[in-house]
Amino acid sequence: FGICGGDNTIQGALDYYGEGAAIDLGGATWNESLVITNNGVSLYGSNAILDASGFERGITIIADDVAILGIEIVGDASTNAGIAIQAPSTNIAIQACNIHGMSLANPGNDSPLAYGILAYGSDANFTPNELYLEENEIHDIAGAGISLGAWTSNTYIGGNNIFDISEVEYLGQPLS
Repeated sequence: FGICGGDNTIQGALDYYGEGAAIDLGGATWNESLVITNNGVSLYGSNAILDASGFERGITIIADDVAILGIEIVGDASTNAGIAIQAPSTNIAIQACNIHGMSLANPGNDSPLAYGILAYGSDANFTPNELYLEENEIHDIAGAGISLGAWTSNTYIGGNNIFDISEVEYLGQPLS
């Protein structure tokens, strides 16, 4: 991005522009993992690829009013989640993304699942809220295309194409 002697990363641009950042990733391929903590952020790009191979997550969201639009997110055996939405995030839109390749079992617990999109909170007072997961293509994931933890509220999931989810073994049973 070349801003103020920046490091030419999406994370560097997110950190520089802060709250309200609207970043067009263009048609480039970016090999990095992102953490969005500023409110009002939008990431979008025609033919943009976020290659999270070698990272535990593609995008972690801990903010309000975030939109991830039209991005391809690629993972590998080192990647547990394409997008993870943590509490207390509110009003999160994940739309028209192509998310695939995640196969790392959850490193935070004994779950064998990897996730295309994962949302979770810790109790009834600390939840991700108002999630809009629409028109995404999620495939080639080990275990779960979309997973909502017990502490997730007011979520709309519609028009997604989820396919080629690999079975994993949990308590001696195949699961996907």
